[in-house]
Amino acid sequence: MGLEKLKAAHHQKARSLLFTGRKGFYRKSAFDSLVAHMPTPFVPPQKWPDRVTLAVRCASRDEWNMLTVIDRLEWMRKLAVRTKFLKERWGEYAASDIEHWFVDFRSLLDHIASAVKELASKPGQTSDSFQCLYAGSTGAKDQRFERTLGPEWVSLIQSADWFPHLRNIRGAIVHFGAQAMVFGPPSDGILFQITAKSHDYLIHWPEFMFNNNVVYFEKYAAHFMSHLVVFLDEFAAIAGRRLGIHLGRRPQNFHPGFGILMKWITSTTRSLGRSPRTALFCPRDSTRDRSRMVGENSNRLCLKPDWPLLDFMQEV
Repeated sequence: MGLEKLKAAHHQKARSLLFTGRKGFYRKSAFDSLVAHMPTPFVPPQKWPDRVTLAVRCASRDEWNMLTVIDRLEWMRKLAVRTKFLKERWGEYAASDIEHWFVDFRSLLDHIASAVKELASKPGQTSDSFQCLYAGSTGAKDQRFERTLGPEWVSLIQSADWFPHLRNIRGAIVHFGAQAMVFGPPSDGILFQITAKSHDYLIHWPEFMFNNNVVYFEKYAAHFMSHLVVFLDEFAAIAGRRLGIHLGRRPQNFHPGFGILMKWITSTTRSLGRSPRTALFCPRDSTRDRSRMVGENSNRLCLKPDWPLLDFMQEV
């Protein structure tokens, strides 16, 4: 199976769990069923079932925040097209939301690791860091680790081959001074890049690029959230079996962000297999828009950001 088909398969599976109803957009998945079936925790003291419930609920809350971010970004983008006040602040507001999206993504996975720790074959003996679980599952074969965690969990965590990229981006933002930057007018989409403290651009995915330097957040987020939706569904199926919870009935989990995610997944799936625009490209060449262009060198950004340039870019 080709790379494009493999990516599209995850998009299609995630899309199959998303629906439109009279009350809005919703998802019906094993993860939503698991969250609904978890008993109310007693705090304090926390016992084994309470720790599992709290971890699952925290993961659900982080996903809810991520959905709120993409819903707000799309709402704000559309409003900024026709509202001068918001257009002037679009870049700053959107960049802040994008950084928050990365932080919540990583936080969600650590809560999943906490749940896996409690539901492992030998409960309480593994780390509650997803990074540690991923390293143990994908590194040199360790039969002791596999017996402690359980082969089902090892297989699931190995499937998260998208995790190292997100971990690196989130780590760069939180620990090493990287920042999100948003470029161009909102009418062109949510165009962003993560810029390291060393001024390097950290994201280079040809399928998701607007040009050599700038990324479509819509495609980028659709890709990784598709993987997340599928991962959470498979996590819940294993957790349900280990908890003895029947997850046959699927409750409807409503959030307007699911509507945005549906739209982004559909457009991203259609674009897979097309030749990415890797050449430096500006969508318009009018007198009004030339002021937004920055040089002709392919190593430089085509569009100026909608917020003040950093000192190192002033000379461009």
